[in-house]
Amino acid sequence: MPYLTVDEFKVLLRTKSLELIVQDQVFEGDPYVFRNTPSAYAAFRQHLSERIGTLAENIVVVGSAKTGFSLSPDGFPRPFY
Repeated sequence: MPYLTVDEFKVLLRTKSLELIVQDQVFEGDPYVFRNTPSAYAAFRQHLSERIGTLAENIVVVGSAKTGFSLSPDGFPRPFY
């Protein structure tokens, strides 16, 4: 899955509903932090789910680790490292 650039994300902010952006870009898809090892995301979720007693599907990485840059009004668009 290609990750959005900051400029592409800015276009979305001007053209799409906030609800759609949050659903599609924050809660769906593989997180940026796992971009080089996508299978590690499933293992991470499974490990956490076993430890805290919830379904793996209930565990979602959000924020800059998800998008690759900060979504904070004070930090946008600081890159995630």
